[in-house]
Amino acid sequence: MADATKQLPFLPSIESAYDRGYRADLRPALHRRKILQKFADEVLLIAGTHDHEVGSIIYGGLRGTSAQQELELATRIIALLGVMRLDTKQGVRPIADLFLGSSAFPPDFSRKKEIGEYVTQSRALKWEDEVQRLIDRGEVTLTELEGMHMRSSNLEQFKEQLRAQHTEH
Repeated sequence: MADATKQLPFLPSIESAYDRGYRADLRPALHRRKILQKFADEVLLIAGTHDHEVGSIIYGGLRGTSAQQELELATRIIALLGVMRLDTKQGVRPIADLFLGSSAFPPDFSRKKEIGEYVTQSRALKWEDEVQRLIDRGEVTLTELEGMHMRSSNLEQFKEQLRAQHTEH
């Protein structure tokens, strides 16, 4: 754990942090929807996940909620940021996937699948573009990418597209 992180106060719950005047809260994961809804307008909630794709992050964050709650929680998102580390010839490179929140989710969305697709399509930074830039600059090859095990539901589809481009040339 980083020294700076060790200096942060550890409080057992969002409620106890709020009662002590804190308006930012870092949690390994956010699971209790009622608490999220209660504090989302006043507290900056930051959660960790093992996913690096924002579409997967939103699916996990909305798990176990009703359709109305899913859309309500989604409209309160400021940003979703996924970061993975990619070994390249120049060293380890961070690869970002970023969605900037929008309170204007299309109102006809009814479930997390539609919300997840919207988030994925509306990303400000796409991990696929980041990887493609590294390939274009020669920092990583398709063969090297094949051997990497990244948590990605879309990685195999991306690799297939790269293989198809490679065989066309």
